[in-house]
Amino acid sequence: MTLLLAGIAALALLELAVTVLLRPQSGPLALAAIFEPHLLALGAVCGLLAILATLSDREPRASRIRLLGVAALVVALVRVGGEWWSPDEGPDRVLATSGAARMSVMTWNLEAGSRPAVETVEGVLDAPGRAQPDIVLLQELTHDVATSFEASDDIDAVYPYRYLEPRDGVRGMGILSSLPILEGTYEAFPMLLTATVLLSDGARVELLDVHPFPPVIDSVRRLPRGLDTR
Repeated sequence: MTLLLAGIAALALLELAVTVLLRPQSGPLALAAIFEPHLLALGAVCGLLAILATLSDREPRASRIRLLGVAALVVALVRVGGEWWSPDEGPDRVLATSGAARMSVMTWNLEAGSRPAVETVEGVLDAPGRAQPDIVLLQELTHDVATSFEASDDIDAVYPYRYLEPRDGVRGMGILSSLPILEGTYEAFPMLLTATVLLSDGARVELLDVHPFPPVIDSVRRLPRGLDTR
């Protein structure tokens, strides 16, 4: 049983090494990379159990098992410890920069067809946070939602500058801005909307609104055996 526990811990470390060194984008290794935190958690538990099972054993093999267990614990804590325990760091701290122009940006995947267009308009006008964002980047923008934006006096008042490229399905993109938009381009494969925004101090900022396609899952009889994230 101790060897089995140590073997699982070693496999978790091996999976991490392969992911870090090879960075697989397709195939079974890419699929395994998705479950890296879970595999490391399992490896850490097995490593701890292996350490406890060999505490009284002074044989060289037992020492190697304990060393492997410690390695699994340390690597798991360093690699994904922040995902297990994320303490509140308090209010945001902003460094004051003399003469700098500031802007706030919100991005929202509208999930085409998931809500009525009027609710989307209300959601933009009642955005979360302490103040209305200067710019809203939208993905999965459909024609009915774009029409509602154009017909809304409230949107006109807050976001007089708009660059909307609605499409059927999930390929629509859009930008709502309180700052002047000078130019923009739209590409469908991959879905990318770009625009140049003019700040109050005359500086120009390039915006990129990106909506990647989901990865392709390779499966056999509905059981996944690989992933293509390219």
